[in-house]
Amino acid sequence: LDFGSARVADNSDERSRSIVLKHGYAPKEQYTSKGRQGPYTDIYAVCATIYKMLTGITPVDSLERIADEDELQDISELVKIPAPAAKAIMKGMSVNAADRIQSAEELLEKLSEKEDKRSSAFYDAEETVTLYVPGTKTTDIPEMPVMASEIKTSSSPLTNSKSKPESIPEKNKKASSKEKTDKPGTVKKIIATVAAVALVATGTVLISKVIKNTDGGEDESTTITDTISTSRTTAATSISELTSKITETVIRSDLSAVSIISFGSYPQSKVTDSSLINALDSIKKEWISYDYYIDGSASDFMKYQDIIYKGEKYRAVTFSKYRPYMTTAQSNTEFSMQDDNGYVPGEVYYFKYKPLRWRVLDSSKRLLICENLIDAQAFNNIVYLSGKEYYSNYSLSSYANSYIESSIRKWLNKDFYNTAFSSSEKNSIATASLDNNAYSSQYAIYSGESTRDNVFLLSYNDMKNTSYGFTSSDSKTASRMASGTDYAECQGLYAPNEYHTKSGNDTSNWILRTAGKKSDYLCYVRLAGSIYDYNFTINYTNYGIRPAITLKSD
Repeated sequence: LDFGSARVADNSDERSRSIVLKHGYAPKEQYTSKGRQGPYTDIYAVCATIYKMLTGITPVDSLERIADEDELQDISELVKIPAPAAKAIMKGMSVNAADRIQSAEELLEKLSEKEDKRSSAFYDAEETVTLYVPGTKTTDIPEMPVMASEIKTSSSPLTNSKSKPESIPEKNKKASSKEKTDKPGTVKKIIATVAAVALVATGTVLISKVIKNTDGGEDESTTITDTISTSRTTAATSISELTSKITETVIRSDLSAVSIISFGSYPQSKVTDSSLINALDSIKKEWISYDYYIDGSASDFMKYQDIIYKGEKYRAVTFSKYRPYMTTAQSNTEFSMQDDNGYVPGEVYYFKYKPLRWRVLDSSKRLLICENLIDAQAFNNIVYLSGKEYYSNYSLSSYANSYIESSIRKWLNKDFYNTAFSSSEKNSIATASLDNNAYSSQYAIYSGESTRDNVFLLSYNDMKNTSYGFTSSDSKTASRMASGTDYAECQGLYAPNEYHTKSGNDTSNWILRTAGKKSDYLCYVRLAGSIYDYNFTINYTNYGIRPAITLKSD
């Protein structure tokens, strides 16, 4: 199962639990922090899993299907299954959420629909998997027929049956390479998968399996789940424990089978529900200053306060003046992006902490980059001009574009690190050794010494590494495009409606750690994914931050 959309309330830990997500099984709304999720999100993941089980083919990524939904081959063209089931699976994988099946109950019903005409050769025996929901009669739950070729003689995790099925017709033993193929054991896997989703939907589910032989005999029922609490909270806790085990396995073992993982948490999505806003407004605040810069000096004009409310974590943000897009600029609408993003002084805004999503760039190195731009910060808050060169300190011993002495390096390894990760999560992060050389030997004067950091920015060379999924040129490419969160936009991220990610979000510029061709220039990724080594002033606050980390292997 894909637990990428799981949202679990766990009062024992104020942080969201880490979860795992794979491309091909996630709908488009899961690829952005702004995506609206619901039961239909889980339906997509379940149907994508069924599709993989039956065909052996990983579904085309949902983002790639936005322009052409027909890019995903209909399952009925690949395997022989009842037409109603095929239709339900494809409907459940519709790109647009409104077009999908909307609940686990509806999916069960549609998967269980029977065709009017059934071939006796196709159904030599039946296997029935019963999903029992307390408060209903077993006879109320529809049954799904299964081909005789799908009944296994050996014991499986789903049954302890020792009975042997009837002989299978010769024509069903081996399919021609040109014919549709029947996958053994698929329907019981389907029902088990759907039942797991029903667990989330109903709170309490007991799954049992019964084998009906062709001689009319019936084997002893085998209970998969003997007891699951009738409360949604306990059911959610069971899922929480499971996802925690999955995360531990992924973090401590091979990442090659995973393309996206969720790890840590950070304020991201803006709260818009009026009743929730009223409740959060009623909580007393003890404001903490960001110490952001205006006109070259740190000030307390912008503040925040983290709040726990009903087991969920939120960050309240307020500011009395606009944050300028340069640390040396004055505060007004001309020098700020906050007003363009819909944020004004004097108001209090709330942002919900959500799991941080990380793209696996290299499974052997265990290198991850944050999927979104999670904040907007200056590379250096203070710069000193001497002659034609800019420096990061008063002693003029380090150029302003040196990552070693940069404000962003301190921010990443202190503010962000302590905010985003729990103690146990910090223990899973490895210390990375970073090459801080200039992107070209022509500008070697701006090369810096290597650093060892827990959290860091990627380099110019990283952005051209094809093994990471990027292109080898500096030109525009969707592989480097990234969009910011609501929280980042509140911080003053530049997010023009010019270029968009596949999920439809506005893209923004984001900075790298590599020095540019002048002492106040830095390499960065532009809106359309191209890499620039100039025109970025070192103390801009309106460019996005996209952290990177490496995970320990033991």
